[in-house]
Amino acid sequence: DRWTRLPDLPAPRSHPAAMRRADGTLIVAGGLASLDASDPRGEVWALPPPGAASRVWQPRAAMHQPADPDTRGGCAYGVVLGELICAGGEGGQAARRVVESYDPYTDVWTAREAMPVERAGTQGAVVGGRLFVPGGAGTLAFAPTDTLYIYDPLDTAPR
Repeated sequence: DRWTRLPDLPAPRSHPAAMRRADGTLIVAGGLASLDASDPRGEVWALPPPGAASRVWQPRAAMHQPADPDTRGGCAYGVVLGELICAGGEGGQAARRVVESYDPYTDVWTAREAMPVERAGTQGAVVGGRLFVPGGAGTLAFAPTDTLYIYDPLDTAPR
């Protein structure tokens, strides 16, 4: 029932995705280097768990390099089946529809089926092994929607 300050990230970030491994390691992925989408970043950092010999941020496999069009921050994210899922987001002054998963144990990013539409400005919530992405906007303008998308990696039913 209290806040604890951890070591500063190696670089400033807004709108990153984050997760905690079962051993307590904190993973922070992507984000924006500013408060707008003009400088998306793809670096991934890991902070070893409490009690580790050294609690210093360590670089992990990057999502993307800054010039890559899929580099983004502000994705709707959550942990599904032990992997960090990053869906949509914003980068380069545009909303994105790309979806990727990160395995924090193998340090590998995997491209997944893209969202049906671009989506930025929303959050994600994992319930029952699915990532729910409510609302958001199809552009970087304040234009909320009433849609709800669900990422379900185990749904193999024909569509």
